[in-house]
Amino acid sequence: PSLDTSWVLFSEQDGLWHPGRTAFFRNFARQVPGPPECLALLTPVIARPTAADADAPELLRKAIEVNRAVRSVGGSAPRAVILEERSELVQFCLRRQLLADILAAPEEHLGTCDAEASMLPSSSSSFGGSCLTRLRSLINNGCGSASFCREVPFAQFKESTPAGESIMWMYYSRRLASVESAPPECAPER
Repeated sequence: PSLDTSWVLFSEQDGLWHPGRTAFFRNFARQVPGPPECLALLTPVIARPTAADADAPELLRKAIEVNRAVRSVGGSAPRAVILEERSELVQFCLRRQLLADILAAPEEHLGTCDAEASMLPSSSSSFGGSCLTRLRSLINNGCGSASFCREVPFAQFKESTPAGESIMWMYYSRRLASVESAPPECAPER
């Protein structure tokens, strides 16, 4: 496939994709400008287990289970939450050429890594810590620029239903939601 029209999605080894995630990014990619103007796509929405679910013996293995887990049932606390975050590699879709350039570039040409690069999960080291640090640094330094990264506003993932507000998730990460690890502008309310 052409490098200009090929995109790469990321995943954690135990993460769960929403069934519409691939189609969502494919349609999003068709609407953005070419490589000189847009190299990455971002969905700032991620589902995570809550502390209430930390001791649950069963893992959420299907999208329908995640959908049920984000709703409180019978007054019980939800087992999962949907958060507005921009800190996980799994939330990005990169042009294949950008990934190839990152993998081929010497570290000194990619700039210094910022503080968020240290937030990489230790389980991600199987992909190569250096590669992930480069990706994280480039994304964190470039996504402040609209010409580098295009983002779907978080509000577009919200829908009003007769049962209340519903938020569509794109990716379920098995790492716990925590106020301490969330960036300040994305931290859930206490």
